[in-house]
Amino acid sequence: MEIFNQLRGKMLSRMREMRVYRGDKDRFREVKDAKILIYWPHGFGDWVFLGYILPFLERSNRYFITRFGDGSTALYDGCPWITPLYMGLNSTHCEDGGVFGLRHFTVEEEHGDGALRQVRLPLALADACEKFGVDSLLHLPFPETYGGSAFPFHSKGRNMLRHLVESRRRPHEELKRPLANAISFDAPPNITAWVESRLRTWAGFGERKLCVIGRNGYTSVGKNWGHLWREDLPEGRRREGEECRDFMRLMLRKDPR
Repeated sequence: MEIFNQLRGKMLSRMREMRVYRGDKDRFREVKDAKILIYWPHGFGDWVFLGYILPFLERSNRYFITRFGDGSTALYDGCPWITPLYMGLNSTHCEDGGVFGLRHFTVEEEHGDGALRQVRLPLALADACEKFGVDSLLHLPFPETYGGSAFPFHSKGRNMLRHLVESRRRPHEELKRPLANAISFDAPPNITAWVESRLRTWAGFGERKLCVIGRNGYTSVGKNWGHLWREDLPEGRRREGEECRDFMRLMLRKDPR
């Protein structure tokens, strides 16, 4: 199956010459009047994070965005700041395309200085880049920051601004305030009414409070509540951690509803 996928990836892709940048190498600050494909191989939360950064980017450029597994790409449908492009080859979640022999479009870590490179793109994506005249690829492989930077660059999104945007475009005072997101989270009234009717049926919505807790992720096991407990206990006694249940008990203690 692996060999089949590799052959399929080669057959359903073609090379395109593009200037390649990495978001953590600072050179991208100088780019103007370009059509840029942002490759953002991260989870859903980071896709929302990126919405806070887009309004700070150089306005003379036009931006497009993609990733393997295009579920989150639809988050930017209709966004005036950026255009989502779909691949045609889909892998689960936010993998890097390695299963198709297209890991990061064959871009290597050292390929980020803005030089012209041969990039291998899935056919649907290559067609879209041809149609829109996309001439540059921005790879954003930012690691987690875990609050390692001083305020106001204490989150991953804000920390990215150091490399992506000239200092004059991100005044310190502006960053002290909550940033506006380029994504619209407004839901159509008919969808809102439908969801609320379902919640009333399932959870007594309006009479009881509803808390939705996402305790599992797929980009890093370290983000999951309980993962350390299984490793800390002796073999044969490892079990799911209690952090999530402890949090629920605290909430119920504060308000039984």
